[in-house]
Formats: sequence, C-alpha cells, structure tokens
Amino acid sequence: MQFLNDPRTGNQIRVFINLKQKKMLILHHKCGLSYYEHMLTENFYGDRRHIYPETPMIEDWCLVVQHEELTRFLEQYQETDFSKVMVTRNPYERLVSFFANAFWDHAHKPTYTDPAKAGKNGRGYSSVFRRVYGEDYDAALEIVRSNRFQKGFDMFLDRFFVHPTPGAIDLAAGNQRYGDPHLAQQSMIYRVNHLTNIQFIDLYDGPPFGEQSQHVMDFLELDEMIDRPVNSSSASTRRKAKKPESYFNSETFEVVNEFYRSDFEDLGYKMVTNSPQQNYKTP
Repeated sequence: MQFLNDPRTGNQIRVFINLKQKKMLILHHKCGLSYYEHMLTENFYGDRRHIYPETPMIEDWCLVVQHEELTRFLEQYQETDFSKVMVTRNPYERLVSFFANAFWDHAHKPTYTDPAKAGKNGRGYSSVFRRVYGEDYDAALEIVRSNRFQKGFDMFLDRFFVHPTPGAIDLAAGNQRYGDPHLAQQSMIYRVNHLTNIQFIDLYDGPPFGEQSQHVMDFLELDEMIDRPVNSSSASTRRKAKKPESYFNSETFEVVNEFYRSDFEDLGYKMVTNSPQQNYKTP
C-alpha cells in the first residue's frame, strides 16, 4: 500500500484498515490489542500469534503502525467513507493494567534486567521504567520484591504524573509527542487526525462475552471468537479484588484526571475525584 512505510521501524499506533470494505479498526495498547490480534490470526491463519510491525497486511486488512502512515492514508482517502470502530478502556483500569503487566509481574524475576532477555514477555520494558524512576529504580525493584503493590503503584504515579522525573518527561515527549503508546490518551489519535463518526466499544462490551460481541464480529467479518485472557496478568486478579479507581488517591486523581480528561469526556467513563481506597483491602 502506498501509505505504508517500507521498511518500518517503531510501534506507535495500531490501526487496521480494510480498503475493500471501507472499514477501520482502531486499537490501543492495554485496550485488548493482543486479543484482537490473536482473534484475527486465529481466523485467517488458524493459530494465535502477535502481529508485528513488520507485517503490512493480514488478509484484506492493512496494518498501520506509524503516525506518518496514517497521515498519508488520510491524504489519499476520504475518512468519512470509512466505517470506524475503536476499542476503549477505562483510563484508571488501563493504568493499573500497564503497571501490573509491564513492571510488577516481571520485575521480581532475576531475568528482568538482563539485556539478553530484553523484549521478551514484558522484560523489554525494564528500560522504560529505569528511565521513569531514574536514581530510584533500585528502590522501585525492592518494593516489588517486598510485595507492596499499592506502594509500588503510588511510586510509579508519582514519578510519571505527579512529580515527573526527567526520564518520564522525555518519555512523554517522544513518539512524535504522543508519548509512550501504553500511556498515551486514547482520544489523541482521532482528535489529532480529525477522524469522525467513530463507534466506541468498551473492551468488555466486545468479544467474547460483551453485549457488542456479535456486532464486532460482523464488523470484522470473522467467524470464530476466542476466549479471554490472551495472556495472564495479575491485573486481572487485582481488578476482581477491588475497583481500579481504588488504587488512586486524591493527589493522583487530580493529575491523572487532567492528563486523561479528553478520554473521560469523549469515551463516557466516569471521572472520580475522591479516593475510595479506605473501602478496600490492598491485595
């Protein structure tokens, strides 16, 4: 496709575009991305696999992974001619999931900081958290090893949002100022690119168990749903133990709410201002 780079480097966004059917599926990291990738490959290839940025196509679906590719697509095609679905997630839950999956579940392992293992099973994110924590990185690892999740999450929120370190500021300014794709606002992709008439579907309203499951399958023209979860994360257990917003306090609510204000406003998630932490036991 003329709007896709060759070769491609980086992994900034995930937009599947079907030119024949005039459809766009907009996905975000920590919003079911792996699930949808596995469902597409299960239907088209007969097995579940991640779709890497080097892959330009999966059947009739073009894979856009860079901002400049999306820009060129919009220069060549009229976006109003395309039906669009975007899978969304509550910003509080997305943050808890990112921290648990990318850092907490792996940082206690000796191989987490091994350069030879970088990029495998989340360990590649050790370099990202090293930048965020700076000189406090070893202290963050010690909190993990002492199994104090709330304290560890508070420290992450403080270093990235409340009192951002130089590394956190640099990370947020990267990716063409979209920031790290796991933490970037979900609303930014359509606000910046002026995409219109998008149907927003919450992660849990889609396949395999949500009320919009069949609608999503019809939109993608797929036959087989797959069961969740695609991968195991302690975030799933923590979500069942207590509400995601209970991991935040008044100070972090203020900063996080402002950072993700457009997500709350556009996507219909309730913004919380008072911490319900005291109502739950920290797992």
